[in-house]
Amino acid sequence: MVLEKYIRIESNVIYIWWALEDRLVKLLGMRIGRRIFIGIVSSALITSIIDLRDYIHENRLIDLPGFSQGPNVYPEGIYTSQFHKKMLFSKISLDTLSKLLWAMQGITNPVLLFRTAPSAGGLYPVDLYVSNNGLFEGLKEGLYKYDPLSHSLLLVGDTAYPSSDLIMDVDYSRTAAKYGRKAKRYADIEVGHIYHNLFIESLVSRVYPQITSIVDSSDIGLHGDTSILVSFLGLEVSMDRLGKYSVEEILYRRRSRRVYADRDIDRETFETFLDYIYLVHAFMERVLGNGVEVYLNAVEIRGIQGGFYKVAFQGGGWQLRYIGPSVSRELYETCFPVDGFHQSYVLGGKLQLVVVARSGLEDSLTEHLLTGFFSQGIVLVATALGLASVTVGGFDNERLHELLGLKYGYDPKFIIPVGWPR
Repeated sequence: MVLEKYIRIESNVIYIWWALEDRLVKLLGMRIGRRIFIGIVSSALITSIIDLRDYIHENRLIDLPGFSQGPNVYPEGIYTSQFHKKMLFSKISLDTLSKLLWAMQGITNPVLLFRTAPSAGGLYPVDLYVSNNGLFEGLKEGLYKYDPLSHSLLLVGDTAYPSSDLIMDVDYSRTAAKYGRKAKRYADIEVGHIYHNLFIESLVSRVYPQITSIVDSSDIGLHGDTSILVSFLGLEVSMDRLGKYSVEEILYRRRSRRVYADRDIDRETFETFLDYIYLVHAFMERVLGNGVEVYLNAVEIRGIQGGFYKVAFQGGGWQLRYIGPSVSRELYETCFPVDGFHQSYVLGGKLQLVVVARSGLEDSLTEHLLTGFFSQGIVLVATALGLASVTVGGFDNERLHELLGLKYGYDPKFIIPVGWPR
């Protein structure tokens, strides 16, 4: 099919952009080089999208409707909500589908092409498909690919896959071009980021997105390597608490920020941040189970002794267990140099979190999905407090494992520097 071939070519072009980005950064520096690179890519992609829309606008391109913001329930209302799955007896509206897809991968900045979920190197190895077997109102049956840039659906097959409603199709070659052996880890973690966004938006929409299976993409006729199949159930949910933001607004506000102000974090903000992380951790346990530990390096927290701590979640809250002096420099050195960048911004945060997976199954998609789900929650609650943060996956695993004093079977996944935005 001409349409499918066009889409694949359009996606494959992204794989070689990293070489241009790398050269610009080395010549002009991180900030200027990346801005010029983003401008070039933005212009090229917008032009191609316009061409694509002109080419296939005969019943194969469905523009998704706009949507309004939901209630202000983030973060407290979402993470303390009580919910129970049930049978789904009604169809899902196109408005709701529009909101769910945008939450997963929608554009939050039409110039810089930021999306609701972060992606290592901006390579976006996950494609979203809607498999409509009659569940979605106002949409004829078939298989559709979501296009984030135009917020539309492209009909790529007249037959839907029978046992799923949404498909996350992961193509590891997109990240492998830049990140080599870590490509699978980064791509799988991105699935966790996306699934977190889908889940919190689904709570507001009163549907339950259940992962039903993980299959080889070729088994269902897709072009990636691994596909995660999601089916929707009904949902009974009660939210007893309100929040400062709607889910849509917090997803829109989220950014991967690498530059921080030279300003300490006050104790009230710090303790509220850990309260929220505890809620995210408890929420993760209910949705996916538990399998993560958190370490915290306090640099400049007003009223808190600087040093390295383990964060224990128990008894309905959190506790800090002092391990030793601050390890900011040592954390930074585990990242130097990795993936071609020095990542000096790890030093800029007034605290650094380290997320560790307990099983240590380095290539396990389910483990990466879990840690991606959790870390996305950390970044979102930081955003809700006005804090800046970014998830850093590029580090020397062995050095960080030794620095943390981890036992066999524990695998560090992220360093997350946190501070006030500059």
